[in-house]
Amino acid sequence: MSKSLKADPKKCSLCNLCSLVCSKKQAGMPDPSLAAIRVSHQLPAAIKVQVAFCLQCKQGYCMESCPHQALVRDEHGVVRLEREKCCCTGVRPCVEVCKFKAIYSDPSWQYPIKCDLCQGSPLCVQVCPTGALRV
Repeated sequence: MSKSLKADPKKCSLCNLCSLVCSKKQAGMPDPSLAAIRVSHQLPAAIKVQVAFCLQCKQGYCMESCPHQALVRDEHGVVRLEREKCCCTGVRPCVEVCKFKAIYSDPSWQYPIKCDLCQGSPLCVQVCPTGALRV
């Protein structure tokens, strides 16, 4: 059975706790630009909250595009980045092919940034004060 995150943008308070704990886990520092979950909003007509993260999609274009086979699907259906295999610098094919724009690249970080569900217990879900996130 494949697992993925689900978000209810209507419940999101834009507190960004999810991206802070995610970036701490992913990169060792609380920096939302290094988080695998992105929260944004649009103004002025009405607040429209968008929460973006890897959907662990079945197509796996990110895995197919990786020249080093650094993206692998585990037994739970979660696509994980094996950092020791990742060698891409500059243009990262996995970032380019994701039609959901859910794999990120930041010039200050050496690896692509994508959700791996924190090995089954997503911190973002645990800290969300409004229940906007779930597995």
